[in-house]
Amino acid sequence: MNNKPLKTFSYGCIKIGVWPQNSDLGPAYTVTPRRIFKKDDLWCNATSFGDYDLASLIIGLLETHLWIQNQKSDKDSSIRLPLLVESQNMTEESEKNETGGLKPVRKVEPANGSTQTSQE
Repeated sequence: MNNKPLKTFSYGCIKIGVWPQNSDLGPAYTVTPRRIFKKDDLWCNATSFGDYDLASLIIGLLETHLWIQNQKSDKDSSIRLPLLVESQNMTEESEKNETGGLKPVRKVEPANGSTQTSQE
């Protein structure tokens, strides 16, 4: 058994591991978000998050979701979910993939009274 995740996303004290799984429907992934903190000179993991962790957690989970969907599209487009949000880290190749008729959001801005998004 592999004791390392296939991919790890890091956002400040938030770490998100992606673990490959096999299923009857094809490739699948398990996602394990955790918060890293130091207690008495010892690094610890927690699976609970404070309100101050939510922004990093949301961004990290979104990036993880996009990465997983790109991995699935490389293998079989029938198991890929439509991309509703696209990050700046997406490659040109991923922009060519079908989105099931939905237009991906090109940019997500932090909310400061109003949210601005643009669609293709």
